[in-house]
Parts: sequence; C-alpha cells; structure tokens
Amino acid sequence: MTVWSAGGVQVVARNRNQSRPSQEAFNPLLVPISCDKPTRSSAESCDASGLPLTLRSVDAVSFPACLGLWKSNAFFPRKKWPMAGDEESPEKLESALALAESLRVTVGNFVRGIRANTNTPTTSQSETLALLDRSGPLSVAELASRRNVRHQSMRLVAGQLETAELVSKLPNPVDSRSRLLSITEKGREELTRSRKARTAEIAALIDERLSQEDRRTLEAAIRIIERLVRP
Repeated sequence: MTVWSAGGVQVVARNRNQSRPSQEAFNPLLVPISCDKPTRSSAESCDASGLPLTLRSVDAVSFPACLGLWKSNAFFPRKKWPMAGDEESPEKLESALALAESLRVTVGNFVRGIRANTNTPTTSQSETLALLDRSGPLSVAELASRRNVRHQSMRLVAGQLETAELVSKLPNPVDSRSRLLSITEKGREELTRSRKARTAEIAALIDERLSQEDRRTLEAAIRIIERLVRP
C-alpha cells in the first residue's frame, strides 16, 4: 500500500504499482462538493465530522470534497476566471471606476460653480457651522476629529465663530474641563441664507436649461445617488 499526502490529507493507492496522483487529482475544482455524489473514486463512508474513512481509488480524489476544502486554497491555488454576470469581473470594475470618476468630477464642478455664483464658498467656518447644525453640540476635539484637522486649527475657527456670535459655549456634561460648542440662532440663520441662495440658483438653472423629460431624468438620478450615500 502506498500513501501520499497533500494539504494534510492522506491518499491511499490500491496497489504499489499505481503512480503518484497528479496535481489535478488534488484540485478541489475537479471533485464533488459533498460525499453524496462522489466521482468514480468514492469514499466508503464518512465519520461524524465528514472525514472519509477509506478510499477505493486515487484516480479522482474525493477527500477535499468531504473536508470542504473546495472553499480554500489548502491544496492548490485556484484561479478565478471572469464569467458573464460576474459582478467582480475586470470589465465591470473598470466601468464602475470610470463612472465613479465622472460622477466625482461632475458633482464637484457643479457644487463649486453654484457656490461661486451665490458667493457662498465653502470655508472652515461654514463647514463647522453645518456640522454643528447636523450633529448638535460638540467639543473642539470632536470637531477637529470629524473635520480631520488639527486641534489648534479647530480652536482658532471656534474662536472666530464665537466672536461673530455664530456659536456659543455650553458646559460639557461628560468632561467638566472642556466646553461644547453649539450653533446659535444667528449661526442657523446664516446657514439658512446660504442654503436658500444655492437652492434658488439651482432652480433657475433647471428652469432655464432642462426640459420636462430632462427633469424626470434628473429626479431619477437623484434617487440613484441617494442609494449610493445611504448607510
């Protein structure tokens, strides 16, 4: 009796004259997924864990199937070839990347153009006000972390907003050593003014340049983009 091993699995030949099994014999792609439907070489029985107890022949190994190793590279690495309908195929990935780049550039140009036409540019102060409006009171450290800026820079912006009476300080119930920044009514009015100006500019462009069919297409595109940003 001759015994070979591959991936920690022993293969037993029926006689001494039988040659060593080829790499394909161990390849999980060439064996059944379970012992229920074995190949020409079938395991006589499997124990409680699914391990075959004996093997009649080695010309088509069924060990990997019983072990479930067809899901791993325990024997030999398996090359995954793109197939029709495969969501991870190179062609679909390339198409998604191209579409993503086009969307990023177009949306970026659109936002910058609207802000420029309404004289409402994005600044550290406007970003901080918008963040406080969405999230509620936050400490300087939390603001710096969420905006990905240095603590010292965020403290400077906070001081500017407080001087302009756009934010106010509140006690921090968690840490008495720090204070929370909260947007004031004046700050919220400033945000509202800027948002209304941009909305009016966009509405004017839609009314001037888009047909009814274009508007329906735009409505559908907005719903698709909402799906992209949804958690």
